[in-house]
Amino acid sequence: MIPCCHRKRIRENGRYDVLFEDLPNDTLCIILSKLNLKEAGRTSVLSSKWTNMWMICPRLRFVDSEIRGKYVSRKQQTQKFIENVNAVLALQQGKVVETLEIKIEYKDRVLLDHLGNWVSFAAALRTKNLALDLAPKKFAHRTGRYVFPFELLDGATMSRLEQIQLSFVFLKLPSEFSGFPKLKKLDLHLVEGTTKYLQNMLSGCSNLEWLSMVRCSLKEELIVDCPMSELLYLHVSHCEMTKMELQAPKLRTFI
Repeated sequence: MIPCCHRKRIRENGRYDVLFEDLPNDTLCIILSKLNLKEAGRTSVLSSKWTNMWMICPRLRFVDSEIRGKYVSRKQQTQKFIENVNAVLALQQGKVVETLEIKIEYKDRVLLDHLGNWVSFAAALRTKNLALDLAPKKFAHRTGRYVFPFELLDGATMSRLEQIQLSFVFLKLPSEFSGFPKLKKLDLHLVEGTTKYLQNMLSGCSNLEWLSMVRCSLKEELIVDCPMSELLYLHVSHCEMTKMELQAPKLRTFI
């Protein structure tokens, strides 16, 4: 139903003339979540209501290639990306961001501290879906992966996360790691680490339904002792491991 304050806008055909600013914020956020960062930023000129709307949506996606400018150096581009992400996240204080996706090639060491801050932001923003894609375009023989800071995720955050995507990171779990009890989807790409860390991680994901491991380097056998009773989908491709063993009675798809 159209609010009374807007009922005076009636076309000759008798239909209400609904403007974008008439839509509730939840609907606007759904629209904005379908756009990339550059496109979403352009909506700020539509009306006063849209000025900062693109910055306070529950789904934030930052992709380096989508905000790349012309005639700038790689260092300048990285700095611009960092400034954009920090500016948007600063506006989220006290809000809930269900999905946080960050995609940028991990080439510059200047990213190191900022990546940790962004993971901390994800914890503070009560994020449910976290994606950190740092894969370079040419990843063959590349070393020096980002050590994902699991220690920055407190118990409340780990019990809240439902989806995790990690690319070009090194897995190193803290000694007090307690698992992700609500995690349903885990996507690992170009990930390195010992089988011990991955075994402990998977053993702490009792509700995992979807698991993908592509080009992951473990170089040992992977044996998960705890049953993965909810696992429905498993994708393993181009991974360096000698053996993989797990219990998944409900598994439907294995690629």
